[in-house]
Amino acid sequence: FTFMPFFIGGLVIASFVIPTQEQYTLDFIKAWILPVVEITVVSFVIYKVSKIRRAYKQNRAQNMNFLSAVKLSTAELFPAKVANALTTEIGMIYFGLFKWGRAKLAKNEFSYHKESGIIVLLSVILGVALIELFVVHLLLEASYPTLTWVLSILSAYGVIQIFGLIKSIPYTPIIITDGKLTIRMGTFQETTIPLSEIDRIEFNSNDYPEEDKSYQKIIFAGHNAILHLKTEGTIHGFMGTKKNYQHLVFSVDDKERFKNYLTNEI
Repeated sequence: FTFMPFFIGGLVIASFVIPTQEQYTLDFIKAWILPVVEITVVSFVIYKVSKIRRAYKQNRAQNMNFLSAVKLSTAELFPAKVANALTTEIGMIYFGLFKWGRAKLAKNEFSYHKESGIIVLLSVILGVALIELFVVHLLLEASYPTLTWVLSILSAYGVIQIFGLIKSIPYTPIIITDGKLTIRMGTFQETTIPLSEIDRIEFNSNDYPEEDKSYQKIIFAGHNAILHLKTEGTIHGFMGTKKNYQHLVFSVDDKERFKNYLTNEI
């Protein structure tokens, strides 16, 4: 995974830098070595995916939700950062293309998208991304056909990711189970907090000290709750990024039911 981007990038740069009449070795690499490398990488990916699939089936048997099962499965096969990034990618594609129907919540699960406006905000971003995809393609197609298709493919993949994030939000609720509170923002962000580490919770939509880095937000749009911890927690974000916090700013729809359930569990 580290080698391939540099190898392909090197070939692309070499194609522009080396004079056309001097590209004999480069042509040989493209014709004979590149296919071998591609077949090797594809075979490795297929092998890893099959292992993830088997591990996922085992973890699903333990009644885990999709995202938790994939995260645990990838963690068994890859380093932590790669596993987190891969979980995000798999989650976005799965929810964007394959998961349909209405999400059903258990009594220990709580939605967060109905009052926050996060779906509306992401839908606007999705609309802008779609416009950008078609406008850029039309503007550049005549002059730079190859570049246009590369940008269009990347933009289309970005659209699928945004759509997958929108679709994932109803299916990734706030969960209280096994002495832990897990708060997610779709496939994009997640934090798990032991209930014993919770100091207090307050419900309001007031401004909070954003300059204070001990306050971190786990939702793009409006919030209505702030969770104060005794010690630091960590938000695991897109592509393995991390943010530490002691005061978590988030949103939950049924505040009264959430407060009562959380208090009883604590």
